[in-house]
Amino acid sequence: MAIVQNSYNAAPAPGYAGMVANGETGNRISRTVEDAGGIGFGKAVWQASGDHGCSTTVSGDFLGVTIADHGLALVPGGTADIVPQGREIGVMDEGVIWVIAGSSTTDRAPVYVTAGGAFTTSASGNTAIPAKFVDTVASNAPVRLRIVR
Repeated sequence: MAIVQNSYNAAPAPGYAGMVANGETGNRISRTVEDAGGIGFGKAVWQASGDHGCSTTVSGDFLGVTIADHGLALVPGGTADIVPQGREIGVMDEGVIWVIAGSSTTDRAPVYVTAGGAFTTSASGNTAIPAKFVDTVASNAPVRLRIVR
C-alpha cells in the first residue's frame, strides 16, 4: 500500500541559501575551496591565496556568493551542503541569488558582510559588497541579493 502525502505547508519557504533566484542574466564562475572546513551554499567568498581559490575569510577581492549544487557526491566523513576543501564550487558574481538574512532587511538596501559571514544592512564594522537586498524580511529569513558588477 502506497503512502500518500495529504498535508502540506501553507507557506513553503520561497528559496534556500545558494539557490539561483530566477532566470535573469547572471554570471557564474567556479573556484577551488581553500577553507579547511569547506564552504556552504549561499556564502560570500573572497579571493584566497591560490590563483583559482576562494575563502569565506573577508579579505581581498569579493568573488561572489556560492551556488547550491545538490548533485555533489557526499565525500566520506563529509557534511551535506558543504563543499570540502580542494573541490570546485560554483560562485555567482552577477545576478540574483538566495541567502539567509543576518539582520532585518529592506528592498534595495545595500549589503554588507560581517566577519562571521552574515549578510546585513549594517555598515558598522562590516564589508560592503556590490549587491542590494531584493526583499524586506526579518533576520534569519531567506532573502534575495542582486549582485551587480
